[in-house]
Amino acid sequence: VDGSHIRTLLLTFMYRQMKGLIERGFVYIAQPPLYKIKRKKREQYVDNDDQLNRILLELGAEDIVLTRIRDGLTFTAEQVEQLVENLALLEKLGSGVTRYGADLHAYLDAHHPETRALPRYIARIREGNKESHQFLADEHARSAFLDREGLAADFGQPVTATPLPTDLTGSSVTGSAGILPASEISGSAPPVPAPKPINGPGAQRRVTLHEIYESTEMTKCLVALAKLGLDGHRFTRTEEPRYLVAENIGLKSESKTELHGPLEIVAHIRANGRKGLGIQRYKGLGEMNPKQLFETTMDPDKRRLLKVDIADAAKADALFTLLMGDEVPPRRQFIEDNALNVQFLDA
Repeated sequence: VDGSHIRTLLLTFMYRQMKGLIERGFVYIAQPPLYKIKRKKREQYVDNDDQLNRILLELGAEDIVLTRIRDGLTFTAEQVEQLVENLALLEKLGSGVTRYGADLHAYLDAHHPETRALPRYIARIREGNKESHQFLADEHARSAFLDREGLAADFGQPVTATPLPTDLTGSSVTGSAGILPASEISGSAPPVPAPKPINGPGAQRRVTLHEIYESTEMTKCLVALAKLGLDGHRFTRTEEPRYLVAENIGLKSESKTELHGPLEIVAHIRANGRKGLGIQRYKGLGEMNPKQLFETTMDPDKRRLLKVDIADAAKADALFTLLMGDEVPPRRQFIEDNALNVQFLDA
């Protein structure tokens, strides 16, 4: 199937008109590669973004020397490998923070100075067109925040109530702090209808509370990075350089780059891995010639197939109904909540 658009349409059609095919396990989705990379005369197909990222980091970390500027400490090749692995994982898990509009560097800076524990909750505060965030370390900090805002102790839990009239801007509930979008109250939980606001639709202050489920794993990364000698007390970029990366030492192409923060290390190494590498991203199978299509996707001896179960088709049907249905408010809310998470709009 050429692209996720058509796949969703076909799954929706089969779910509605040919449900028996899915229930009996007769529907499969071929898994074509997402990228083709080429270096000199060598070509390689890459299945997904995670695999591409690993390749770039492996290539970028070859023949480099990483030094901590403040004391001249030079990391070994093994330490650099472990640093890059943990920083890349930290960056990936950080999507659990950035999806709520918060700055990842600021969140990482909010860790406990001794245990490295990261905040468990993020409070998202919108006042007019301005948005700010507060990081709440634990349940105690969450309760204190709710008290200050005059919100109920069970704020942020799913609720069941009647939807708002369509002339209001989205579904919302309210407390003394103002209007609160129901779709955001329960973190990553599905949107739920909510009662009418008692303060009217004109209230400008909106508060939502989100639990960062990735915080535990991110804390483990910080602990590992500290043991490796990374200066991880501050992730926000500083004016003074903190690390020095030297490449191709002793060659004419030798270069040195100053870095101002820990996450710049993984970004620089990834960029270094792209040098001399041709990367083609397939937006659809139509970009492959017949030979490539057979080798990567259709060859019975090599192809990878994903079996569709009834839950997959139900999700596709729900998504299609949400995005293509007649109800405008749910679609608008979905777009507002997920616009910042889009990576490939043309997939």
